[in-house]
This record gives sequence, C-alpha cells and structure tokens, in this order.
Amino acid sequence: MSLRRVVEFSIGPIGSAAVSLLTVPAIAWYFPTEDLGRVAMLQVGISFCLLLFSLGLDQAYVREFHEEPYRSSLFKACLLPGLTLLLAGLAMVLIRPDTISRWLFDHADTRLSLLAAVCILGAFLGRFFSLILRMQEKGLAFSLSQLLPKIGFLAVLSIWVLVTPAHDLFQLLVAHASALAGVGVLFGWNTRGEWLRRVNTLTWQRRRQLFIFGLPLVFSGIAFWAMTSMDRIFLRNFSTFEQLGLYSVSNSFAGAAIVLQSIFSTLWAPVAYRWHAEGAEPALLHRVSNRLLAVVIVLFALSGLLSWLVAYILPPHYHAAQFILVACLGYPLLYTLSETTSVGLGIARKSTHALLASAAALIVNVLVNLWLVPRYGAAGAASATALSFLCLFVLRTELSSRLWVAMPRARTYALTGISTLLAVAYALEGQNYVWLFAALWLALLLAAITMFRNELQVMITWVQQQRTRSAPT
Repeated sequence: MSLRRVVEFSIGPIGSAAVSLLTVPAIAWYFPTEDLGRVAMLQVGISFCLLLFSLGLDQAYVREFHEEPYRSSLFKACLLPGLTLLLAGLAMVLIRPDTISRWLFDHADTRLSLLAAVCILGAFLGRFFSLILRMQEKGLAFSLSQLLPKIGFLAVLSIWVLVTPAHDLFQLLVAHASALAGVGVLFGWNTRGEWLRRVNTLTWQRRRQLFIFGLPLVFSGIAFWAMTSMDRIFLRNFSTFEQLGLYSVSNSFAGAAIVLQSIFSTLWAPVAYRWHAEGAEPALLHRVSNRLLAVVIVLFALSGLLSWLVAYILPPHYHAAQFILVACLGYPLLYTLSETTSVGLGIARKSTHALLASAAALIVNVLVNLWLVPRYGAAGAASATALSFLCLFVLRTELSSRLWVAMPRARTYALTGISTLLAVAYALEGQNYVWLFAALWLALLLAAITMFRNELQVMITWVQQQRTRSAPT
C-alpha cells in the first residue's frame, strides 16, 4: 500500500480527533455540564447498538469481500438481518415513546427518544455504507465517512449557538441526529451502485457461514468493551474520585496511540484478507508483524524515557500521571500488534476462538483490578488493563499460530512481556526509583534499535521512497 493511501485513510481518525478537540470546549461553554453527561450516554448507547445489532456481520463482510464474487448480495446479506432487528427493536421500544429518553437521559421526553432513535439508525447505516468504501480501498471517501458526522454536528451546533439565547439537550440531539442521518443518506446514495445491483443471491449455506463467523464476534466485542471500561468501574467503586480523575488524565495521553490503532486496524484487515485471497505467502504477513513489533517496543521505551515531560504540562497534583501513562499505552499498542499476529483467526474463520481469548482476558482484567485498584488506585487500574491486554495478545497470537500457520513468536512474547511488565512496575513504583527506571527504559530502547535495525531501516527506506514518488517533478 502506498504512502498516499495510508495518508488518505489517516485523515478520518486524525481529523475526527482534531474536530473533537474543537467541539468539546465549545459545548462546555454553552451547554450545562449534565447535558454533556447525557450526550456521553447517547454515545454509549450508539456504540452498544452498533456492536449488538450488527451481529458481527460487518466483520464477516470484511472477511469475505475478496472471496465473494457477488459482493452486492454479500453486502445485503450482512446488512439486512441486523437492520431488521434494529428497526423491530426501536419500534417496540417506541411503543412507549419516552422509553429511550428515560433509559439514556433520565428524562421522560418523546422528542429526545425519537432523536436518539434517529441517531442510532443513522450511525448503523453509515457504518455499513462506509464498509463498502473501506473494502474498495477508497481512503479519502472512507475518511470523509468518519469526519463528516463530526463536522456536521459542529456546524448544526454553531447555528443553534448563534440563533438561540438558551441552549439545552434537545439542541445537542438535533445536531447529532442531523449529522448522522445526513451522512448515512449521503453515503448510501454514493455507494448505491454497489448495494442496489441485482445479482445472484447467496445460498443458505453461505449465509450460515457468515453468521457462524460473525455471531461470536458480538460477544467478543462485548468482552472487549468491558475490558476497556472495567478500570473506571473499579476506580469508581473501590477508590476515590481523585484517583479516577488522575487516571482519566493519564489515559488521555494514550489518545494518540488509539488514533494510530484506529488507522492501522482500518488499513490492515482489508489488505491482509486481499493478500490471502491473492495467494500471498504467510511469511509476508509475518514480516509486517515483525516490523510493527519494532515500532511498538520503541514507542514503549520512548514513552518511558520522555514521560517526565508530563510534569511540565499538568498541574502539580497530577504529578503521578507521568508514571501511569506508559501503562495506559499498553492497551492500544498491544491490541494493534495483535491485529497482525492473530490474523490467522480471521483467515481460518475461527471467530469462536477469538471470543474465548477475549473472555479469558476479561477474567484476568477483573481479578487484577480487584487486586490492585484498592491498593494502588489509578496506577493499579492502568496496570490491570495493560496486563489483561498482554494476556489477550498472547492468547490471540497463540491460537492463530496453532489454528492457521505457526509463526516464530518467542522473541515477540519476550519483548512484549518485558515492555508491559516494565510499564506496570513503573506505574506502581516509578516514583520511588526514578533513575533506575530511566536506565531500564534507555536499555530497552537501545536493545530494540539493535535487534530491529534491519526492520527499522526498511521502514525508513520505504517512507523515503514514497516521498520521492509523490514529490513533484
């Protein structure tokens, strides 16, 4: 994949993050704090409905795209079951029109329920229509499918702010509903040539295969959602609000790594499945994994070495954040790496095993949170999340290697294990042994550069080549 294509796919996550940085302060100035909390609950409701009602068939579409000649039939077979259930569910809930409003916002208001329903439906359709663009590797169009809802929300919100003196939750929901519904309609129209095409329908056996692959991913997704939420739940119940605030601030520094994870995950699955469909050797996938391993270890080490800079950015009472943030990076870095090392689970259509790995990692997450949060607070929560994602990484990698093609993984386990355990120790005891940990992070960085000098050189050369090709002549 060319650097230009990578940049096109990166515009969406990076642009969305940038627009969000503008949107949040704007909302904070004009709308009550409790309404911001209710909008956050709307986002939780939307994400859960996308996870539940997609039935895992969105990922089945990604998996089968390059191996299914009747792609229009494939798309409709993946969209319609979940859409039917979602419409039925919304219809049943709206028998009592204020139900959604009471569930999400603790307000009995029919208008808010209808707007929330529009938001959920618009997000669902937009999600599936954007998959067509993603699989066709139309990076700029796919990025716009992520970016336009943010821009549309900000635009409608600006109109409300300019024309009305008072501001409330209704205006926020109108802005969300307008943006999500508008983008859903726009990209549905733009991709109509793909999903409106009349071709042979899929056989019952083929549809059954899609469900067998997709349904376990629903439960796997719920387990993943729980793993990324359990830290805050335990801090809320077993520690203090001060520790919860410290953790939230520390975790915000992982935002850049989460953007990188989003970009890589968007790019990787379609490319990996296309390579497999074209008959590429598994060694090619392993080379990508090895190069990403080099990046992950270097990022761990650099974050540890430079974490002291946080003390100059945050107020004094957030001093401990510099020790916690490296453990917070464990989730996005290890999960991104696992996308390459566990690709065999998708290729072999072993989604049930992915569910088992997520369930086991969730159990580890709960147990370690119970052990560390009461004693260490925010540092314990960050450590529990990092350790559970290390467990998830190892389990997914091992299952992929056993169920598809065995890959060399001893060095991978050793380096990720050392990096994660060092991050956990730094979170728990870093304040007491500052110079010792500085030396350990430096040693890890030098070791990574030495061990991966060839891989790092290949990546640097590739970037230089791509820049030379794209330079004007």
